Amino acid sequence: MLSILFDISSYLAILILLISVIILILNYELFSKLFKLLLYYLIWNLIIEVFANVLHIVKSNNLPLLHLYTLGEFIFLSYYFLNVFGIWTQKRALSKIYIGSISVLIILNSIFIESIYGFNSYSKTGVHLIIIFYAVAYLILFIKNKLPAIARDKYTQIINMAILIYYSGSLFIFMFSNYYKKHDVKIPIELWSINAVLNMIFQLVILYVIWKMVFSKTRKYSF
Repeated sequence: MLSILFDISSYLAILILLISVIILILNYELFSKLFKLLLYYLIWNLIIEVFANVLHIVKSNNLPLLHLYTLGEFIFLSYYFLNVFGIWTQKRALSKIYIGSISVLIILNSIFIESIYGFNSYSKTGVHLIIIFYAVAYLILFIKNKLPAIARDKYTQIINMAILIYYSGSLFIFMFSNYYKKHDVKIPIELWSINAVLNMIFQLVILYVIWKMVFSKTRKYSF
């Protein structure tokens, strides 16, 4: 039953993600700079999810893709949030050094510490913590009115909350997976089913925001 829930949630998440990417691409000029940057992350997510599910169907090890996804996840969401905070424009060189340095650590972890054919619990947990930090920092800066005007609209706020909730929930799952791995116990399907459902809800929220933005702007220009 849980394996069916996992499969259904995974496939629905891919379908929802595909729709979001198509809408963003077809209506590219309607979106702000921040949502155009978010498109990179969504495309990366879609590519990895499709190949991971194909490997899952043919009963092949898809964990190397998790290592690859973690690296891209950090790069694209860091690029997005650094622009949200206005840091990328003000301190571009320092931002590149920061992203490059953490990326090297993620790669080194996959080479020397956690095999690419196993779970990358350390780097995955670390990246999740960084992304949660970004989302919390957004809330603090928003309250203090220190965000650029482009990052204060309601749609960016919703995306930020979706990121915070999804990555907080997913963080605990990967922490548990690390616990099971240390004790050489098979990770229960319940954990992956919960993560799949969380991801599906996360993708639904993103699709909702994208759809609302397109609908509101096309309706505005139709008069």
